[in-house]
Amino acid sequence: MSARRGLISSFLSCTTFFAFACGALLTALLGSVLGETGSESWGWRVAIAVSAPLGLIGFYLRLRIDETPGFRRLEAERNITRAPLSEALRTRGRRMAELCVFFLGIFYMSYLLVGYIPTYLVTNLELSSGTARYSNAAAIVFLVACFPLFGHLSDRIGRRPVAIIGCCLLLVCTIPAFLLIRSGDLGLLLLGQCLLVLPIAALNPLNALFMSELFPTRIRYSASAISYNVAAMLAGGTAPFLATFLVAESGTTLAPAFYATIIGIVSLLAALRLPETFRVSLVDDPLAEAVPAGASERFASEPPAAASRVAHTGRAND
Repeated sequence: MSARRGLISSFLSCTTFFAFACGALLTALLGSVLGETGSESWGWRVAIAVSAPLGLIGFYLRLRIDETPGFRRLEAERNITRAPLSEALRTRGRRMAELCVFFLGIFYMSYLLVGYIPTYLVTNLELSSGTARYSNAAAIVFLVACFPLFGHLSDRIGRRPVAIIGCCLLLVCTIPAFLLIRSGDLGLLLLGQCLLVLPIAALNPLNALFMSELFPTRIRYSASAISYNVAAMLAGGTAPFLATFLVAESGTTLAPAFYATIIGIVSLLAALRLPETFRVSLVDDPLAEAVPAGASERFASEPPAAASRVAHTGRAND
């Protein structure tokens, strides 16, 4: 299972963004059938009515999910911490901060794609809402198809190299993507959105992987939740508003891309500080540290006892 953890985890990203694509298609379809006036006056209730049963299904599935083997072991050993957040901040505070900074690029680009780009296409390029939504949904479908490729790649070469690749794609792709999008040509703006999704495709599957592999079972949920949600609040929730504000203040529609480049540099610096984790066991050694950068090759070739020692100490015998 651990050898395919990246590939398997990538399907979490697939389902998340497939839901975004379905939402965009439903919105476009309602606009085509009901018209803009009908959609804004009462048609939006249809989308909510459709999503309500899905929420109940999701709630049922949540209730049926078992605890992880690592957590069940801690329960059996009566080794569950009484103050996981306090312990996480005390023992893994710096790692939490590094992961949070790394997540900034992921969240900004993701919310830029699904929250800002459709509005930009309508307000700045004067496309119809349906055309904007359909093109955005097509780009998201392409994104969903890319997730397993990068998830599998992280199983082959490690999480850290894929994180660095994703940040570099953010730096290289964002400005050309916006240049294509603002051309107004339907084919070019679709190509621009597909270019924009490449860094998201590389970075987003790493969310669940780093959150599960960087922290020991005792504090994993608390540590990962703080890192993830603080980044989501700072870079994700503010992305559409901030992009609109930057365009209005600077007078150039490339402003969100310039800002993305700055965030990409910051996330890249954080990625360079993250350790390699793709061969860390989540069950056999739930309190193991992540393998330091550069140790993954040695870890793969060590026998089980030595591998466990590398996970704990970050060193192998000479």
